[in-house]
Amino acid sequence: MAAAVLDSIAAAHVRCAEITRASQSNLWLVSRALPKEKHALFASSYASMRVIDDFVDDEFMGLSAEERVAARGAAVGKIALWVEQSRAAKAGTFIGGEGSYEPVVFTALQDTLGRSTLDVGPWARLGAALTADIEEKALPGWDEFYGYCVGATVAPAEIFLYVLACEVSEGGYCHDRSLPLAEAGYEMGVFCYLTHIARDLRKDAMAGGDQLVTIPATLLDEFGATPEVLRGELAAGETVRGAKVIKALVAQARPFRERSEVYFTEILKSLAPRERSVLKALLGVYFRIHDIIEEDPERPLRGKGKVMGTTEKLRILAKAGLAESLLVR
Repeated sequence: MAAAVLDSIAAAHVRCAEITRASQSNLWLVSRALPKEKHALFASSYASMRVIDDFVDDEFMGLSAEERVAARGAAVGKIALWVEQSRAAKAGTFIGGEGSYEPVVFTALQDTLGRSTLDVGPWARLGAALTADIEEKALPGWDEFYGYCVGATVAPAEIFLYVLACEVSEGGYCHDRSLPLAEAGYEMGVFCYLTHIARDLRKDAMAGGDQLVTIPATLLDEFGATPEVLRGELAAGETVRGAKVIKALVAQARPFRERSEVYFTEILKSLAPRERSVLKALLGVYFRIHDIIEEDPERPLRGKGKVMGTTEKLRILAKAGLAESLLVR
């Protein structure tokens, strides 16, 4: 391979690492301890999903209702292009150029996903969930919510578990297909997502767009709430109704947490020591956030809504075996 091409691919991976770092997410935090080759797979996958998710949440949802109507067709088309580029990256046929979407990110994704036994299904499922967001489809009940989760949160969780479980050999990535990565990704992904929604209720409600409050209507109806009602009450410092919604969300998350712990125990046995510590650290952070909110459902609604600081997260990471010296990216 020509030196210029190798330099281009290296620069693409640097860009993906920058996008991942900018997220400051819990996944980014623990991923910093991954071995170099696995980190490249994680960062290119995460960045590819992050750019389209940010487009939907920040760009499209930031428009007025009238502007969203006018922009909806083009936005759906952009997601379809993103899915097609993901398929091309997996097949090794992606060529950036005029009209392509985030070509630098997809150059890196092709270099990793294209050399792996990971299929493109998670990207297609995320694309379906984001298309539902663009179309502003309602979530009447829990069945619709969990269907939405298959793309919105289970897909990224399954990829992360693949990164942890795969082996790097001869420049590629392979995994034991008997591992229940999809099943574990579902339980862990939904648990983490429900915990996220509870933690971020204030921020999402105050952002203004009802689509950002991804809570089934049946749960909101139980407490006489709507995104607009929550927004008004939280702006006025009233937290009683919001705390009831949060309490119901973390209760809904509890069985997913318990099933996650069963898969957690099973999958840990197949992981290398460092990857084992990464998974322990990630779930440790989410278990602690869930515990905090269960004990005090109003906490995410007070002040700036911060539930856990970086110092406490680093203590959890250290307890899981991830010393700060390992967090190199």
